[in-house]
Formats: sequence, C-alpha cells, structure tokens
Amino acid sequence: MIRFERVSKAFRIEPSDSASGLKRLLKRVGAIVTPRYHEVLRDISFEIADGESWALLGVNGCGKTTLLRLVCGVTRPTSGNIIVKGRAGGLIELTSGFHEELTGLENVFLNGTLLGLSRKEIHRRLDAILDFAELGEFIHTPVKHYSWGMMLRLGFSIAVHADLDILVVDEALAVGDGYFQWKCLERIEEFKRAGKTLLFVSHVPAQAESVCRHALWIHDGKIQAAGEAAEVSKQYADFVVRRLAGDAPLNLPLDLVALVPSLRFGTGDAVIREVRLTDAEGRTRHLFATGDTAVLECVVEASKDMDDLCIVFQFDLPNRTVVKASTHHRYGPFKLSRGRHLIRITFPELLLYDGTYYLTFGVRTVAKVTIHDALVHMYTFAVKNPNPRFSGRAYCTRAELKWEPAQIEVQPQMRSRS
Repeated sequence: MIRFERVSKAFRIEPSDSASGLKRLLKRVGAIVTPRYHEVLRDISFEIADGESWALLGVNGCGKTTLLRLVCGVTRPTSGNIIVKGRAGGLIELTSGFHEELTGLENVFLNGTLLGLSRKEIHRRLDAILDFAELGEFIHTPVKHYSWGMMLRLGFSIAVHADLDILVVDEALAVGDGYFQWKCLERIEEFKRAGKTLLFVSHVPAQAESVCRHALWIHDGKIQAAGEAAEVSKQYADFVVRRLAGDAPLNLPLDLVALVPSLRFGTGDAVIREVRLTDAEGRTRHLFATGDTAVLECVVEASKDMDDLCIVFQFDLPNRTVVKASTHHRYGPFKLSRGRHLIRITFPELLLYDGTYYLTFGVRTVAKVTIHDALVHMYTFAVKNPNPRFSGRAYCTRAELKWEPAQIEVQPQMRSRS
C-alpha cells in the first residue's frame, strides 16, 4: 500500500559558479542567507492499494522520478506524510545503485544489498539473475564499459529477483531492445499476477495503458488526473496535442504523432471508413515477417468532388517515428469524386526489423496543407525477422521502404466492409 498525504518536495537551487572572485563569494553568502528552492511536487495526495498497477504520465520535469524516489525512500518529502507498506525498489535511474568501476557481477551484490537482500539471498538468486540479464562474459567487465541497454538488462534483472512488494519502473525500458522489452513486460505481468504493486513510468501512454489498469497524470508538480488508465491516457494525449498545436489541432504536424497514443482529427470533407494491412492474398494481418509483401488498404468517403489530394502514412515504434511517407512524392496529387473509394498501396518487401509498430493514416491536400481526416495509431502490427542480421535479439529502428512497384487504385462508389 502507498499513501501520499499532502506531500511536497523542494530542492535547493545552488548558485552558479560562472562568476569569480568576490562576486562568487557574495553569491554564496546570499544563497546561505536567502536560499532559493524549486518545488518539484506540490501538495499531492493519492492512495494505491496492494496489488494495483499504476502508470505515471507526464512530460519531462513534471515530478515523476521524484515521486518514485519518495516511494522507495531514496529521498524524504519537504512536507506531508508518506506511508509505504512493503519493500519497494526497482529501476528509477539506470545508473542508480551501480558503481562504474566494479564489474557487473560485483554490482549484482552491491545493488542487491541496497534492495535489502542478504549476501546469502543474492547467492541463491545469482544464477536466475545472470540468466535473465543474458550478458555472458560481459558480467565480468566493469559496468563503465556497458551500454545503456546492458545496464538496463542487469538492473532490471536484479530488481525482479529481489522479492519486492512494490516494483517501480521508470522510463528505463525505452532504451532496451525489442526482445528485452518483451522479456521485461512478461516479467512485469508475472509480478502483477502474484498480487504485487506496480508503478510504471512511460512517455508512451499506449504502452502505459497496456501495462497498467490505473494512471496518474502529473504536470507542474500537481496531479491533473487519476483513475482508469484509458481515460487518463486520453486526457494526457489531448494535453500533448494542445501543447503541440495550440488552438489549431488540424495543423498538428504528422511527424509529432508518435508522442500520443491515439487521436483523430480533420475537416471531415473526406472520411476514412476502413484501414487494414493485408498480405499478398488479401488476408488481414497483424503479424508479418521481414521481407513479406504487405498491402495498405483503406476505404475513403468523399463528401464532394475533390482534387489535389494525397495519402500520408507513418509507422511508429512506441516512442519514435520509423517511416513517414506521402503518395504525392511518387505519384503526384490525385482526385476523388463524391462517394466511397478503395485505395491500395503495395509494399513488395516490408523491410522493417523486429518490433511492434503503430500505423497512422491520413488524407490531406498537397499544395496548401489541409488535413481532411487522420487516424493516429489506429492499427497495430508486429514484425518478426526470421533471419536476424546480428542475433535473435537484434533490433534496428531504421527501415528501408521500397515503393516500386507500389500502386494506387481508386474505385468510385465501392462499399465499405466495415
């Protein structure tokens, strides 16, 4: 159980060392006499029951990591009361609990001790920790030579084998490869099924929503919303859109939509009635292998005769855009008569590497951009690479997309299958 009662946390702002001599001395004296503070969390209250899973949402600097530090007892509140029943720990920062001069193996004992395990308990769990981390001989290398991904493997493996009652996971999963993210999420599900409590931080509301039943949105040090993950994620997504596009969401640049979980906007003059990905035989698919033929198919309904149109689409990973394209770059603008139309874009080889992708699809004008309809992250599909270039865990965020001989077919008055 976790309970925050009117909790605030402020950090003292140290004077800058850019000045020299007498000016620096005067600054330091002034800081002692009248210290300045930055309030990260302000008078927040909430309660999380045993066995619940909560996502923490918010932009950088809103106070998410500070909240996790307070839960784990790494720091103390400036004011208010915190009650935590059970042992809490996990990944707050990748480098926390590690000494860069020690080897990975030595850091297992150091980090495990910080999480409350005795040396005997660490020895009993050691094989399981090393097997999960899959670092091989690198476990005997000082961690100062580790990549961020290797640090994640070791830190997460220690945390999930420490018999914690409350597991906290900061945005560290964002640096992991697709294979290890999957392993982490599988272990998190086991943790939840065991009746343990989870606090999960992510910049990707869609991922947070899939992992947790509840969500807490923090902004400017205060709780903006708390409740069901789906509803809070929607509120946070709307906030992100307003912040990016101001009062003109129709002008939201499509290269920014990877920051929101799902969204629909546009003038409505042309409406997307159906979108799907199929294989070469026309069967709807949500799983492809690298190199498969894929067909992006949609039904668009125009409320009037329209010209100067193009189709825009992009494939996003859970925190970045991988592919962004527009049909007019290869085919030029096209026209739609009033009614329903079927549009197909064929990819002879889907050259994407392992991962889960989100499809965004839109219809807009070319010369003076007007978005008639855009569906953000409205279709999810996965890609598996049967012949990985490096290993079964290789994960490449770059994609080569071949359009030739992609085609656009327009058939007036075709009925939607929806």
